[in-house]
Amino acid sequence: GLKTGNDDYDSMALMAWSVSTAKEAPYKAREALYSWLDRSGDIVQLPKASVERLIGQFCDLGLPAEGEAILERFRGLKFNPTDLSYRHVIEALTRSSDVDAPDRCLRLVKDLVSNRQRWNTKGQLAVTDLCNTVMEFLLRQKRTSEAEEVWNEIFLKDNTVQPNEDSLRLVLLVQSERENDNDELRAACKRVLAEAKSRVDGQSSDIGSCTLLEDVDLTHKVIRTALGERLDSEAIDSIVEELKVLEVSV
Repeated sequence: GLKTGNDDYDSMALMAWSVSTAKEAPYKAREALYSWLDRSGDIVQLPKASVERLIGQFCDLGLPAEGEAILERFRGLKFNPTDLSYRHVIEALTRSSDVDAPDRCLRLVKDLVSNRQRWNTKGQLAVTDLCNTVMEFLLRQKRTSEAEEVWNEIFLKDNTVQPNEDSLRLVLLVQSERENDNDELRAACKRVLAEAKSRVDGQSSDIGSCTLLEDVDLTHKVIRTALGERLDSEAIDSIVEELKVLEVSV
């Protein structure tokens, strides 16, 4: 049989416990994982799916801090946790009552994007949705500056993560929360559209065509959904007209 304290044993233990429903399963799986890491095992061969399931086990138990701790163990190592591993922790944090949950969510989503840049990870839809989840959570917590930080620091600056209509809706809601005067709100929304236009113009060729601002009807719908309770139809129409001034193709 396999002896404890070697890669094969720890790998099999991690895989077995990560799919077990036993009460002690996540703790046993973590023990095998940490044994592997403490021994500096061949991290390239570490089963990502099992790590992902282990993190999910802790998060399902309402213990996102345990999942965070596992992600932290990989910092600086040649191992890229899956997007779903981050999603498990972030979504668990959005359901928690921890006072620092908003800050932890923001840090985690930034770590995820940074790791994707480092490892040149393909695929972006799931990450866009996760960024939106963090923005919405921050908005619910009245953390408008941090919510806008996701837009400014990730959506506007990172060519690997493309905003969608929900991203635009959320950043417009940020402006609505921040601006008390409707004229200032309208000006802020036009600024957001100009930033988004600049983002589309400057995107790298490997990201594909962004249709968000090319479809004026869609943009009009997003603005109306986000700001319909604050601005009348004339004001919303004037914002949409700004798209034509910005020469976004329609």
